[in-house]
Amino acid sequence: MIRSAITLLSLCAGLTLPLAAQDQAHSRLPSPYSTYGENGLPFFGQTLDARHLGDPWAANNLTPRGIILNLGHGIHACFDPDLLRIALIWQERTPGDYLTMNGMAPGSYRQPHRKAPAGQAALPRPVGTPLFATGMHPGVLAGSSSALEDPRSPSIDREEKGLGPLPPHIGRWIGLGMDRQGPVLAYEIQGVSIEEQWEISLDTDKTPVRFRRSLRVGPNNQRLTIYLPPAPPVSLMPSNIAREWIINYNLSSRSAEPTRQNGKGPHLFDPHPRIWERTVTTELNPGQVPGDGAFAREEIPLPLPNPWKRNVRPSDFDFFPDGRLALLTFDGDVWIANDVTGRRKHITWQRFAGGLHEPMGLRVVDGQIVVFDRNGLVTLRDRDRNGEADFYANLCNLPAQTAETREFAMGFELKPGGGFFLSKGGQVHGPRGKLNGTILEVSADGKTMKVIATGLRQPFLGVDPVSGLLTASDQQGHWVPSTPLHVIKPGSYYGFQPVRLGPKANEGRTINEPPLWIPHFVNQSGARQVWLRNARMGTLNDSLVHVGYNQPALFRIYLDAHGQQGAVAPLLTGFPTGLLSGRVNPVDGRLYVGGFNLWGTTGKKIQGLYRIRPTGKPSSLPSTVRAFKEGVVLRFDHPLGHDHATSMSRYSVDRWNYQRTADYGSGHFRPDGSPGQEPLAISCIYISEDHQSVFLGIPGMKPIHSLRITCRLESRSAQSVYLSIKALIPINLTKLGFEETEVHLTPATIAADAPREKPTAERGRQIATTYGCLACHSTDGTKKVAEDPSLVIGPTWKGLFQSERTLVDGSTRRADESYLRESILYPAKRVTRGFETRKTGVGMPPYLGVLNEDQVASLILYLKSLR
Repeated sequence: MIRSAITLLSLCAGLTLPLAAQDQAHSRLPSPYSTYGENGLPFFGQTLDARHLGDPWAANNLTPRGIILNLGHGIHACFDPDLLRIALIWQERTPGDYLTMNGMAPGSYRQPHRKAPAGQAALPRPVGTPLFATGMHPGVLAGSSSALEDPRSPSIDREEKGLGPLPPHIGRWIGLGMDRQGPVLAYEIQGVSIEEQWEISLDTDKTPVRFRRSLRVGPNNQRLTIYLPPAPPVSLMPSNIAREWIINYNLSSRSAEPTRQNGKGPHLFDPHPRIWERTVTTELNPGQVPGDGAFAREEIPLPLPNPWKRNVRPSDFDFFPDGRLALLTFDGDVWIANDVTGRRKHITWQRFAGGLHEPMGLRVVDGQIVVFDRNGLVTLRDRDRNGEADFYANLCNLPAQTAETREFAMGFELKPGGGFFLSKGGQVHGPRGKLNGTILEVSADGKTMKVIATGLRQPFLGVDPVSGLLTASDQQGHWVPSTPLHVIKPGSYYGFQPVRLGPKANEGRTINEPPLWIPHFVNQSGARQVWLRNARMGTLNDSLVHVGYNQPALFRIYLDAHGQQGAVAPLLTGFPTGLLSGRVNPVDGRLYVGGFNLWGTTGKKIQGLYRIRPTGKPSSLPSTVRAFKEGVVLRFDHPLGHDHATSMSRYSVDRWNYQRTADYGSGHFRPDGSPGQEPLAISCIYISEDHQSVFLGIPGMKPIHSLRITCRLESRSAQSVYLSIKALIPINLTKLGFEETEVHLTPATIAADAPREKPTAERGRQIATTYGCLACHSTDGTKKVAEDPSLVIGPTWKGLFQSERTLVDGSTRRADESYLRESILYPAKRVTRGFETRKTGVGMPPYLGVLNEDQVASLILYLKSLR
């Protein structure tokens, strides 16, 4: 008896030790929203880290793709759809205090600027008393096998546990359904269908005493063995008909009592009544914010507030053929809006689904919503047609998923002709998984998958529905000198490697260079690309638009006919919300964009959805940009005034290269390798006979990472275009509509630099805003600590000057002018403790050659003023 008591105490010890129960703290945060898990459903997707429980529990019990189920009466469970096991059943410590909110979505749900730490060291943990747990092996085995081991192939780093689903001949996850009795977990073991429903039984004083598993098992000719330690294994005998089994697990003795019921036919779906009966109505305000005059944005009001106190942070959206909008949130919800085109004054929003695992991709496929989240591709089915999803069908869970907080389900696009393209986050601060930083192609039925590209950091995708051209943006980082836009070629490698692999990580590798580098100060974080096919966007029709996140903006992309080189120009800037996604509405033909703030962005509004429409005014953007051996041709959609278009004083040209190294980002370097940007002379300017094209003769044209042309036409503000050049061909002016036949390349004198402005703190503030510095550094004393990551991922600037800094090597340094200058130009040289890349997930790029001496001096004056 004493031994039994000790054993029971040891079973309970793992979770009764004091833990940082962020769920309790989470619920106390001042917020207009309910807690993350209160989504109206008895489940939600979440990683669960149960590796800390101690003896006798499995030491490596980590579930990257967990389904957390609330069984009621303070009992919670985590089902692992990869290994088809019950990873853990536990009793909460106090009411509502059962899970630490360390994930990226739950941690920021009520604290919108809080980012989860990088890596796998601080993941969501159970809080309370463990009752049952299955180790890292299948929860059900068929036949005589009793080998309790993980049958999946290992990852690059063998300690990684996120290995994807079981081999299909062993088992397959079907999906999760909702009927009147609650959630139904459906899967197959060696072709034998199994459906499970769970409940907790109470004794007379309302104390939980049993965990009851009801299993409907299809015909099977082998014994099935079910594991849920510390209860002994349960064997289900073969049967040539479908049967129902009941297994009662005693919560005190940890025993298991199986009972075979009478023969049962297939499970008959018993529809669950609607969960979210009410709708939310928002009023559409037709107010607009103009861009350069040619395009304007209009805000689409989101369903906030709502009766369920749910946060609404758009991560993606798509349109049904009739124009209805399906909106996905990072917190796992799907909303449907009846009409956002403005034809009606009010928008009616209906909740459709919830409980998804940090989803970031949604597409409407044959009238059904398909979502890409950390659990894979999920088809949302409404079997009883009551307006709510009642079956979350596994379309494809082949893409293995780690618990790394930065391995997001990034990009999700349709492949013309059938199938899907997916992209997965590549930042890794722990063991490497099988598919970090890859682009995948999945068949239309979800049964096959292949890797088509590797070496990406955080790629978002775009697909031309006409040509099938696949593009991907990425983000500046280690081995990525600036923001690239890639044209994806199957089998290519794009260069990103985790910082911990060191400076030799790319030795012997062939890196496929992008056709376009977007300067970091223009677009620090690339998101999706949208082709405006079948659009009603005026001069933008059929063009490619790039969505920018850090400084929220839209950009027009110009690719040559072969996708080998291109150019970019800002299209519409100043969005108040970080942008992630864009789609064309098939009804009104307008471009819609949206997103939310969590990662580094200058946007101040937490969430937003916007419609972009043409105003009918001419655009200052060129319609085409082409580089030749003799110069550059800019063509516009409207005639230009001759005097403005041919005035040398209205143009400036400079260029620079980047250096791809293991350091974070790159400075700017002239073609001779010295830091800075090289100014170029313009030898001549020609205007075409229709006055819509301008040719700039530029002596010394050569391949370059970034060639910037800044022009001021028709008295408008300056417009810059950035070209990346790999190859140059001779120009034929006549074919391009110019009267001139020869190019005069006698170098003109480069215009004298503008008079130097005296460095001031105010200029420094403007530079900090323009270059996106304030997305990572606060000016009000807000500080980031490793235990509480936030949007501010660099040291605060308030009080920085002359403060004592403790560096990562343990040394100290006073933040004098010399230190500030070095930190601006060479930020990786001395890093303040607590702001290492492995903790923040990002680094600071060098501004060597990006800022001139006067700009650096102004920035230092601004830093000194923030006392």
